[in-house]
Amino acid sequence: NLNPGEEYYYRSFVLHKGIRTYGEVKVFKTYVTTIAEILEMIQGNSKVTIADEALIRAVVISNISIDNLYSRKALYVQDTTGGLFLYCNEDQSIAFGTEVSIDLSGQTLEYYQGTLGTLEVNDLSLDRIKKIGEVDVQPIAIDAADLVANKYERRYVSIKDVQVAEEDLSKTWVVGNKHTNIKM
Repeated sequence: NLNPGEEYYYRSFVLHKGIRTYGEVKVFKTYVTTIAEILEMIQGNSKVTIADEALIRAVVISNISIDNLYSRKALYVQDTTGGLFLYCNEDQSIAFGTEVSIDLSGQTLEYYQGTLGTLEVNDLSLDRIKKIGEVDVQPIAIDAADLVANKYERRYVSIKDVQVAEEDLSKTWVVGNKHTNIKM
C-alpha cells in the first residue's frame, strides 16, 4: 500500500538474453491534498502560504476560447470537493476538460483586492501544472438559491429552472477584458 504524502521511486528494466538493463529512476508523489483542504487554510485570514506537499489532482473548467475569462493567465480547476482559481505567471492554453496535477507547495493563497475579492493562487508557474489526460466534465445541477448562497463558487454548474433575459442571450461572461453581468 502507498502512504499519503510520501515520495516513491521506481524504474523499469528490460531482460534480454539474460542481460538486465535498467531505465531512469522516476519519482512520484501520492495525491494527498483536496481543493477543500486548500480552501480551509484561508479560514480567518486574507493571505496564507500553502504548506509543503500540497499536490492536487483536478480538472480544468475554464475555457478561454469562449471568453469566460478576462486573461489567458487565468485558470479555474475543480475536484470533487471544490473549485480553485489560479493566476499563472504566463499565458496558458490548457483546454477545458484536461485533468491535471498541480503542485501548490509554497504558493500563496489570497483574496485579490481584499476579502471581498476573488480567492486565488497567484503567480503560479506553468511547470507546476502537469497534464494527466482528458475527462468528460458534466456540470453540477444547482438551483438559483444555491447560486445566490455561493455554495458552488468556482465550480462548473448548470442552473435549473432559470432563463437568461432575452437582451443578454448573446453575451459572454467577458467582453474585451472585463467581466459582464448576465440577467436571469
